[in-house]
Amino acid sequence: MTIEQVTDLGGGDALRLPRARVLPLSAPPSSYTAAVERYLTGAG
Repeated sequence: MTIEQVTDLGGGDALRLPRARVLPLSAPPSSYTAAVERYLTGAG
């Protein structure tokens, strides 16, 4: 899958949103419960 950067949104009045922070995970969670715990811990 390729992600292409958008260079023209069609107008000068386009709403610009801040980029989301992408944090790499060290390893995938071992279970659904571990994934939920990781999410809740990171969500604050």
